[in-house]
Amino acid sequence: MKFRLVILVFVLPLLLVSCSLSEDITPPPGYASPTSAPVQLTDTPVVEPTWTTEPVTPTPEATSAEATSAVTQSATSSASATAMTGTFLGSVTGTLVNKSGGGIPDGQNVTLIGLDQDKTGSYQKVLEKQSSVNHDGSYTFSGVEISANRAFIIVTGFGGVEYQSDPVVVKDATTTYTIPISIYEKTNDYKSLTVDQVHLKFDTTTQNSLQVTELFIVTNPGNKTVMVTSNGSTVPFLQIPAQATGLQYQLVQGSAPLMNATGGFAMLPGTDKQYGFLASFVMPYSRSLKYEQLFILPVSSLTVFLPQGMRISGKQLTAAGPQTIQNQIYQMYQSNNMAAGSTLSVALSGKPGESAGFSFNRQTIVLISIVVVGILFIGAGIYLYLHDRARFLREVTESQAGSVEVDALGEDRDAIMDAMIALDDEYRAGGIPKDAYEARRSELKERLKGALSSQD
Repeated sequence: MKFRLVILVFVLPLLLVSCSLSEDITPPPGYASPTSAPVQLTDTPVVEPTWTTEPVTPTPEATSAEATSAVTQSATSSASATAMTGTFLGSVTGTLVNKSGGGIPDGQNVTLIGLDQDKTGSYQKVLEKQSSVNHDGSYTFSGVEISANRAFIIVTGFGGVEYQSDPVVVKDATTTYTIPISIYEKTNDYKSLTVDQVHLKFDTTTQNSLQVTELFIVTNPGNKTVMVTSNGSTVPFLQIPAQATGLQYQLVQGSAPLMNATGGFAMLPGTDKQYGFLASFVMPYSRSLKYEQLFILPVSSLTVFLPQGMRISGKQLTAAGPQTIQNQIYQMYQSNNMAAGSTLSVALSGKPGESAGFSFNRQTIVLISIVVVGILFIGAGIYLYLHDRARFLREVTESQAGSVEVDALGEDRDAIMDAMIALDDEYRAGGIPKDAYEARRSELKERLKGALSSQD
């Protein structure tokens, strides 16, 4: 079943290993697995920041620990209800189905494994039988020892991959059981995989380093098992920056299990099976970093978590608000539908706890616009006031200067007439306002009348 991660959850480290029940038991002498053992990736614990998430429902093919737990719970719940005591002979039948649409190869065999719980609560293998598969896919195990709470699984190898059935636990006096098992054709083309989600989280653990933790939720949407070659320290379809050191890979709790495969591991098809790969590494960091992440596979959804105080810039990301994780505030950024072969390119700066600086969001821009418009209106008002005041003072000064000039003319009518002519010329040239011109000319006319009257 699918699990949707709103925010990541980091759990105690799990090994990226086989998820077969047979890995939890001690095989008896002479037992040989149908396929070679899987490649085991690093099991060094990572830094333990815990991110919240929605509950996870494991897929039918549980991991080793989960499968053992499921068998334990089933057997415990049925112990009081069973009427079986001792050991009886019974049979186990089933059908091998190729869900990729192909046929069943000639000479195909299946192995029946029985497991009993010991005093410590662990399941140990106590029974193993092999049977050939008929052309129609059917198989039968006769003379099988049946006892209370014994668990049975069917295991088979096909195309270099080890497949196993769901476990069946003896719950009552029934001695006949049917256990089907599915196989798939294989492909080595891991580019048929898709990445549903990537969660990228940054933390500063030391002065000159940056702790990076990534979660990749991967699905195999086809109808074939994808075989992935791995040397035990890398996952070829998960590209990590070149400057990274201390790289560790793990599976997260609730992930679909990886199957045993020759030279690596295998991923079963089906959108109901989601594989959670956790990568942890360290990047050199001294207050700034250009971070580039190449995605080999297409990514449907990318979420970045950055500690408050740090800053990130990049055209591919959109701010999604704050998120509190373990009493620390992170800023979330998102991007969607990144194509296969695309690169996330961002610039990081700052330190956690520092002021995040000035942030231009829509509200900030609106406030700045209001302030700027207000300042412009105030400036315009001041300019108009000062302009009118200067004009008024100039007119008063010119008027006063004209009065002084008129007084200096005395009773000389020729001088007064010359002053009127000069005033007319200055007005026509635009050198004096109309109001001041008319006032001064009226004054000169009255002065001229007075001069003419006194001479008569």
